[in-house]
Amino acid sequence: MFLIIPELQNTFIGLIYETFIILLFGVLLILIGWRFKRRKTEYTRNMFIIFLSFTVAIIFSWLSKLILLIMEVPSFDFVDPTTPGFFIIARILQFRVSFILMVVGAYFIYMMKVKIFEEKANPIEKWIVRILSLITFAYSIIFVEQSNVLLDVIAFLFAFLTLMVVFIPFTIASFNMRKSIKGKVYKNAAFSLGIMGICFILILFNFLLDRLWMMIFNDDGYTFFYFAAWAMGILGAITAYIGYIRPEQQQKLIQTMSQNQDDKILEDE
Repeated sequence: MFLIIPELQNTFIGLIYETFIILLFGVLLILIGWRFKRRKTEYTRNMFIIFLSFTVAIIFSWLSKLILLIMEVPSFDFVDPTTPGFFIIARILQFRVSFILMVVGAYFIYMMKVKIFEEKANPIEKWIVRILSLITFAYSIIFVEQSNVLLDVIAFLFAFLTLMVVFIPFTIASFNMRKSIKGKVYKNAAFSLGIMGICFILILFNFLLDRLWMMIFNDDGYTFFYFAAWAMGILGAITAYIGYIRPEQQQKLIQTMSQNQDDKILEDE
């Protein structure tokens, strides 16, 4: 009979919860991949890479819980540093690999924003995104220490700031375009991208709150914020798929959104 020690009950619940999240993201990935196979547009390919990055990030988060359950230890603090492959295991258990993958996804969002909403990238913004991404990568790899929750909070903060720098301008541009563009399909596409941006920001924001709760109240996490984080990810992914990826006239939709500033507005067909 499979038994879970009391200290690992929340970890087990988190594992089950993330299993469902992975299945939902997996279904969306299949649907996006099918759309890309039919259209082979750069935009659909980028969306596939974005959601693939976030899906693999969740898988590594799920894997961290599975490792703890297999080793029958409540947290990273109890993992023996002499364990073979400790360097890699430590970065999986502390979500560092997940951070790196989410930042990769965010960078593709940034490139998509430039192509859709701008004639060329703002050099200052581009360097800010690059520098924050590199800082997050370096910090995630180097700064891992047992029993030091503060280092985890800082890691979550860097990842959160990186996503904010990418998604806030992306969200603002999406909602501004929704106001100026004509045609229900195009308005829905712009709106869905804006909602996706908000939801993806809230993923890291909720995780940061969950980790702060752990540090302040000496708790083991798995608060409301933890469950809300991945729920926001699913909401953002589904919204983007329905409004932006699924419409059959996506190529014309992209052309219309990109040409909006030149008043080349197409009415809804």
